[in-house]
Amino acid sequence: MAAARKSEQRTSQANSARGRRGGRTGRALHQRRVAVLYALLVVITGLLTIILLSLPRETPPDPERVVDGPEAGLQPEREGAYLDTADESSSAGVPRQPEQPPPEERTPEPDLRPEPLPSALRPIEEAPRLYFVLDDAGASLEEIEPFLRLEFPFTVAILPHLPASREVADAALESGRELILHQPMEALNAADPGPGAIELGHDEEDVRAILERNLSLLPPVVGANNHMGSRVTEDKELMRAVLGDLHERELFFLDSRTTHHSVARKIAREVGILFMERDVFLDHDPQREAIEAALQHALTIAETKGHAVMIGHVMVSELAEVFEDIYPELAARGYRFEPLSEYFEHSVRDAVGDDDPGD
Repeated sequence: MAAARKSEQRTSQANSARGRRGGRTGRALHQRRVAVLYALLVVITGLLTIILLSLPRETPPDPERVVDGPEAGLQPEREGAYLDTADESSSAGVPRQPEQPPPEERTPEPDLRPEPLPSALRPIEEAPRLYFVLDDAGASLEEIEPFLRLEFPFTVAILPHLPASREVADAALESGRELILHQPMEALNAADPGPGAIELGHDEEDVRAILERNLSLLPPVVGANNHMGSRVTEDKELMRAVLGDLHERELFFLDSRTTHHSVARKIAREVGILFMERDVFLDHDPQREAIEAALQHALTIAETKGHAVMIGHVMVSELAEVFEDIYPELAARGYRFEPLSEYFEHSVRDAVGDDDPGD
């Protein structure tokens, strides 16, 4: 019996030892599994971090391009900035960027292309009229030559103090184009409008002297429009002085509309000067596709109200190429290009017709 009990005790102790060894083995396996899972989590986390860091980030808005004002997101005009250089061999004071419309007015991509009657079927008095003004001319004759080769009439706006202002003006006149003074004016964004500018703080005598000087540098002109000028065209007293002087000289004024808050139209009515406004900037984006879209937008406006006033810039060579390519089609579709001064002749005829319906 004693021997049997001792045998049972040895058996029990052996089983207990095997159980303890089995428990230690199970805990070791569990710890290894946990370590492997933790390592996998670390690897996955690292991969996700790398992926997130490689994704493109949205660029925050540039605070320097934000302008205070009621229009949400309104940005300053990027008008024809002048080169500021001490190199006397360069053309100092030559604008290199086209003027810009207010951001809310950027040309939309048109949804539908208007299909007017062919010119053979459209009465001449119903043909939509297109008035093209070429701004910033005067830097060089070579710059304007592609535009002077175009086959339709338009108006050239000359900056008076550029290196070749007089030469360019004479060449434009010889090609049959009419001239207007592209009068530099102070802008809201502190861009340099160049020499001969009208600025805040100038009085009526200052304005008269500036216009007299600028006009004396050019051949006879038929009118004027503003170069830059968002600050000046918002000022009633300055615009009263500008338009009053131009009216006395029997010149008209085209508001380039570089600000939505221009008072030019209101003051023009007070003064009695012949006045009109730009409808479309053709080349605020100088890429061909954008120019074509802007031109199409102008055609839509012309179909709606009978005419459209378009402004382009002489330094945008792509604009001349677009006009050269598309003009035959526009002529075939019945659009009629005219110099800016003829706008007022139509206005007078329309007014006479309205006053005397029996004619």
